[in-house]
Amino acid sequence: MAKDQQERELWERQPGETANTFGYFVIYRDMRYPTANDGTAVMDGSVAYKRRSLRKVAEITGVGYRQIMRHNVKGHWQQRVEAYDAHVDRTVRGANEAAIRKMHAEHALLAQQMLRKATKRLLSIPETEISAAELVRMVDVAVRVERLSRGESTENQTVTHNGEVEIKHDNGLDLSGLSNEELDQFEQLLAKIENGGPAGD
Repeated sequence: MAKDQQERELWERQPGETANTFGYFVIYRDMRYPTANDGTAVMDGSVAYKRRSLRKVAEITGVGYRQIMRHNVKGHWQQRVEAYDAHVDRTVRGANEAAIRKMHAEHALLAQQMLRKATKRLLSIPETEISAAELVRMVDVAVRVERLSRGESTENQTVTHNGEVEIKHDNGLDLSGLSNEELDQFEQLLAKIENGGPAGD
């Protein structure tokens, strides 16, 4: 069932608009957006937009310029292409924002996995095989990646090594996603760091 007049977007074929006239408008509407090699319009802003030209529409269609001008005025082409451009902008921004949210989620998950794997690995490595500086670097990178992925500031997060490992953070680490087993491992790792030897020594 065709859309009624109220449901039709301005850039779609309007009631009473002939197929030919709408075809002329479509050429003008889409002229701003360059086409890729496969003929599809590039609407993501990655290619410079073109300037629309009524004279070019006349050349493409073989219709007189004065007639195209009349269609432009009668069909409110300028208002319709402005509405179309706003629609394309909203669509592109929505897709970009969704991609950014997905990227942040993936990076946060990766950081969590890094922390978990590092914790398990560190518990199995003898103290003589890993320096405090290396430990600091691994923890610092994983924590910063996770915080950045979650949109948190890293300005107040510091990890230092002056003979002892010291981790300072104003906002605290979010350990809510760790299992009881992982929390136990993390606690053992902290004890290992604080005591300078294996947990329980």
